[in-house]
Amino acid sequence: MVKSNNYEPRANNTFVLSPTKFRFKLAEDMNQRLKTLIYRAGIRLFAWCLKLPPEFLWHPASSEIRVILKWLNTGQTPIIFDIGANNGEHSKLYHEAFGCPVFAFEADPCVMEELKSQVSEIVGIKCFEVACSDKNGTTEFHPSSFQNSNSNGASGSLLIPTGHKKHFQEIKFRSPISVTCIRLDDWIQNEIVPSPDFIHMDVQGAELMVLEGMGRHLETTSLIWLEVENLTMYDGQPLKKDVELFFSDRGWQKKVDTTNRALTHGDQLWFNPRARGGQISRFMELEIHASNFLTRRMNQTR
Repeated sequence: MVKSNNYEPRANNTFVLSPTKFRFKLAEDMNQRLKTLIYRAGIRLFAWCLKLPPEFLWHPASSEIRVILKWLNTGQTPIIFDIGANNGEHSKLYHEAFGCPVFAFEADPCVMEELKSQVSEIVGIKCFEVACSDKNGTTEFHPSSFQNSNSNGASGSLLIPTGHKKHFQEIKFRSPISVTCIRLDDWIQNEIVPSPDFIHMDVQGAELMVLEGMGRHLETTSLIWLEVENLTMYDGQPLKKDVELFFSDRGWQKKVDTTNRALTHGDQLWFNPRARGGQISRFMELEIHASNFLTRRMNQTR
């Protein structure tokens, strides 16, 4: 006969609930529920202090949002570039959080259709069907898609996919297409657009091409969030150490690094102390650590 922790056996192989164990179990459940309520209240309190809806603290982009909140604290409205914008998820989130202009760049024409449909009614987000690079003109682009799916795969690149096919076999690459490419420094001058304060970049191996193409505008940019690889996914791409060397040589400081949590890739946040934003305040860093702590504890109680 199987023994139960909360029930005591009868002679006829049935069980009767032990009052003592029931009360203990009830108290334990109530204690757990109380902890959950406290953590949820804490999350909402921090969200209220940061002037954000609580759901932002669980969003994949919440780390970027909490960092660039310093712009709101200083009374400045940031100019944001979303390079490799895909379906516009980050563009919409940034615009909704800060009410600021977002310039979304996407090279894949098929993905651009999805991007435009997602942000068509949002006046503050402007879409540009170009690939950001270190030259102006046209270039070859390798679009991607999930196997047996309408999803674009979010892995299209200016570079030829190599290791990506091995590590992510569910993602397939279509035949290369010709796309327009731009240098951001020339584009900013021609379009008469302010230099970006914050850049979110997901360009699948073309990181240094984009950064080189920024020219002098890199000096006035305060924050750059980008994906970097530990392993070679595309032919000739820079790896994590190459990206870190590029930023370090120019005096940038690394504030976030998730590349140690995954075998293939992760995200990094780089801060430019010489840009007009100044140093990230100690109070801002404490807010980030505190909200991260509450989020982790909240996830443990779900």
